[in-house]
Amino acid sequence: MKIENNYLFFYKKGSPFSQWFPCYFRIDNCSFNCTEQWMMYAKAVLFNDLEMAQQILETKEPIRQKELGRRVKNFDDVVWKQDAKTIVYKGNYEKFSQNKYLRDQLFATENKIIVEANPHDSIWGIGMSIDNPAIYDQKKWIGTNWLGEILMQVRVDLLKENEEKTNQLLL
Repeated sequence: MKIENNYLFFYKKGSPFSQWFPCYFRIDNCSFNCTEQWMMYAKAVLFNDLEMAQQILETKEPIRQKELGRRVKNFDDVVWKQDAKTIVYKGNYEKFSQNKYLRDQLFATENKIIVEANPHDSIWGIGMSIDNPAIYDQKKWIGTNWLGEILMQVRVDLLKENEEKTNQLLL
């Protein structure tokens, strides 16, 4: 992780902002060990591949979960692009809302721009490495940083909920 010039850059599963970071949360009576597992499970369910969804639930390693997610039957890229951000938002919302330590880590980013500096991913990340000097110029980013955008929205939403709860206690 690298924090500089109002940016927080992360990459690799050691960061609490990574989809592969180990944590436990529940959605719809299912337990997940990372947001990658949730994402691949939800992808399989979206395309009605319930056998693959079950395999993903039973798989503990994020790299294997991702591999299984690539084998989902009836996959349609147009449908996936419409639903992927909502799915990833839901997983990250639950990850951070159900784990105080992780929520505190997210809140500690304050108003920083959260960036997945993944040189191999130009959809969820920026398609550039954390040590590339051009990462400070968003116009030079190769990728969209969808994951960073989602994390910042989760931060806004959880901070708002936290503030509303505090205000309720004061009434």
